[in-house]
Amino acid sequence: MKNIKSSILVDEAKHYDQFIELPIQYYDKTYHVKLYPFFKNELIRDLVDELIALYQNASKEGLKIKPEDNSDLVLYFIARKFTDIKFSKGKKAKTIYNEFKQVFNSKTFLTIIKQFPEESIKEVFERISEVIAVSGKMQGEYGDLIREKIKDLPLENKDVFSAGE
Repeated sequence: MKNIKSSILVDEAKHYDQFIELPIQYYDKTYHVKLYPFFKNELIRDLVDELIALYQNASKEGLKIKPEDNSDLVLYFIARKFTDIKFSKGKKAKTIYNEFKQVFNSKTFLTIIKQFPEESIKEVFERISEVIAVSGKMQGEYGDLIREKIKDLPLENKDVFSAGE
């Protein structure tokens, strides 16, 4: 049996550099969208981080994101991350969410999204599920640890820390 060499892994990763050039007709002009159908792990990680930042910023800004938009927002972030479409560079949740709502209603956007392989999209949703599961587990484990430490502290108003339970 032979040991695997890193060169094999490097060669395998070249698969992610493939792209499709998709012609898009808009009125009387033709545009080309470069679409990367296979998602690098590091870019999936970045996408999930950006999505988390959106929800954190929305919370800070007092912006309510409708629960029914969650899956569609993931598709929007896939288009942002894996095409060469020029999206807003804004970091404010309101800016991103408004752009999402406008873009999502475009038939062209849906046409582009349908070009991504189902397996690639599934990888993103699986990564999101993994992050949620790990986060929940860590909150449970660390939450218990923090509650134990608080019990040991000489505080007069310990009940403040358990008010949310």
